[in-house]
Amino acid sequence: MKASEISRYRDDEGRFVIGTTIIKQFSREDVCPAKLKALYVDDIAERTPTSSMQKGNFFETLCIGSCADGSKVIDLPRQKSKDKETGEYKKYVDQIRIEYQVEVFKQVMEAYNFEIQNAQMKLLEPIDEFLALGTTIDILTEDQGSTLIIDLKLTKDVNSTWGDFCWGTPELMDHSQPILISWLWEQLYGEKPRFIYAVFDYKDSSDYKLIEKIVTVTDYMELEEKIRRILVSIRGYYKNGWDKIPSYANCHNCPLNTVCDKQITIKPIEII
Repeated sequence: MKASEISRYRDDEGRFVIGTTIIKQFSREDVCPAKLKALYVDDIAERTPTSSMQKGNFFETLCIGSCADGSKVIDLPRQKSKDKETGEYKKYVDQIRIEYQVEVFKQVMEAYNFEIQNAQMKLLEPIDEFLALGTTIDILTEDQGSTLIIDLKLTKDVNSTWGDFCWGTPELMDHSQPILISWLWEQLYGEKPRFIYAVFDYKDSSDYKLIEKIVTVTDYMELEEKIRRILVSIRGYYKNGWDKIPSYANCHNCPLNTVCDKQITIKPIEII
């Protein structure tokens, strides 16, 4: 069995792959090294996708053939009642709206003459025998002779201005993903690609947005500094051990909470 089949965060050679999720999680100030090791290095957490994740995977499968890990979600949970004409269990309204957006996606790709050259393409840049930088491209295409990378996103509302995925105000979001993809592509292929988010929602009046992220030299510099710090941290953890830094936020839903001798289960007092 390949290492990549055992852990989502290993390549086929067994190297720990630093991607967008790792960059975000290891850059947090309140990080617990022991929890990070369990979640990402050892990958011992249960792989049960949330309802939102399943919907996103379903959308990706219908649009480009599979999810990032190669798996496919070809249907979503149905209602318990059956359709009298087809005899099939009825779909929930979210599934109907998502399937509608799949057709809209196809129309958008055709309107812009975006032909899919590759989908779910892996980018991997080894650092040493233990570590690598890596990510996955949803769609590789071209626009007027330039390499264009499209990242598919499914959200509840493309105009939301709240939370981590506030597509209504994308300038406020974390864009580690396009920056890492652009940086890796340039390292591997010697050219800087364009990057577009293709964001579709499934609210009652379905909508979509195409958002181009312009990756700058400053973005590259900030990414390289994050990677440098993460490499220092990871190598230090391997050498000196993965410390336990408990807090209610860290311990909540931690895969080690049944065996950790430092876990905190009581919420702290909020100060106003």
